[in-house]
This record gives sequence, C-alpha cells and structure tokens, in this order.
Amino acid sequence: MKDRKPRDRKYSQRNYRLFQMRKRIVVALLGGQCRVCKTREAPRGFHLHHISYHETESNYPRHSKSMSVREKRLAEAEAHPERFRLLCGKCHRLIETIRRLDHDEIIFLLSVE
Repeated sequence: MKDRKPRDRKYSQRNYRLFQMRKRIVVALLGGQCRVCKTREAPRGFHLHHISYHETESNYPRHSKSMSVREKRLAEAEAHPERFRLLCGKCHRLIETIRRLDHDEIIFLLSVE
C-alpha cells in the first residue's frame, strides 16, 4: 500500500490556501481594518467577531479552532457580513474579556479614585 501522507499534505495545503484567499475577500468586505483601533495590519490575522448568532447557521462550537469550524464561520461571514465585526486579535481579546465581566466589575474598573 502506498504512503498517502504526501498527497494528503498537498490537499491540506491547497485547502488552506483557498481558505486564506476567501478570508482576504471577507476581510476586505468588512472594511479591511480593525473596527476598534483602525489598524490595517494584524500580525496574526484578523478575527471575525460575531455580533449576532443565528440559531441554525451559527450551529457550531464557538471557541473551536478546527479547520472545519473556521470554514463554517467564514462561509457564514461571506453570506451574512452584517453579523460580524472585523477585529485585530488584541481588540478581540479585550472585547471578549469585557463581555464576560458583570456590570459592577466594569464600573469598579472604570472608576477613578
């Protein structure tokens, strides 16, 4: 039996290149810059931040990094860009951290003494 790994690797690399091309199109469609800090260069790429979830179309694990989930999220962003905001990694982490805090913690952190 032949070793299939080189062929599988080429297939994976080809799919990833196609994914990157599609993501560049979505990034351009969403403005090409971080919605918060306005940077146009994100060292590790831009993040697609969900602002609204659809019951059936967003039916995948929200914190997964698997390629199949990333492709589903990208397909949703292509079809419904109004559900997403383009963020750099730093701003995305900041927004997600703030979102997890409760109202009293946010007021405490923002208070000036």
